[in-house]
Amino acid sequence: PRPGRCPRAGQGTARCEHLSLIHIFTNQLARAYRVEVSTDNTNWVRFNGLNDTNPDIAPNLQDSTNYESDGWATFEVTLHAWKLVLKANRQANTGVEDPAFTMARACVGQFGDAARLYVRWYRRDGIPEAWTGRAIVGVSKSKTGVADLDEWTVTFTGSGALSPIANPYACLLYTSR
Repeated sequence: PRPGRCPRAGQGTARCEHLSLIHIFTNQLARAYRVEVSTDNTNWVRFNGLNDTNPDIAPNLQDSTNYESDGWATFEVTLHAWKLVLKANRQANTGVEDPAFTMARACVGQFGDAARLYVRWYRRDGIPEAWTGRAIVGVSKSKTGVADLDEWTVTFTGSGALSPIANPYACLLYTSR
């Protein structure tokens, strides 16, 4: 092993005899995400009632195989696409609907800028995973049974670049201590 590096890191709890270190890894919770939307990319409104958050950043691959690749396929990334799909229980407070859901719903059936919102998502546990971009918004009911909660699926389909940002929640964690 290289000096200062544990060969067993990433295997749960591991004791490094040669470094006298103990590595303890814990499972991260899926519910650590927060999602916020904005019409102007400045004033952010938190999406409440989230119960499923699924970000997807997908490369478009083109075959670049040639005679020199010795029989192995090779690929190039020619563009990227991104999407954020979330599910949320529709919530209201004394008859007033969650403002973020209202903003998303207002995009349905619109064209141009009226069909888009800025969206950002980040982890609430301080892990430096945070993204922002502008997206076309789709809203559809996901549960319709008598015993179900009023759950909706909101799909943000990227319209342009997705950019990494400093985790806003991590900033709140450090300034409030």
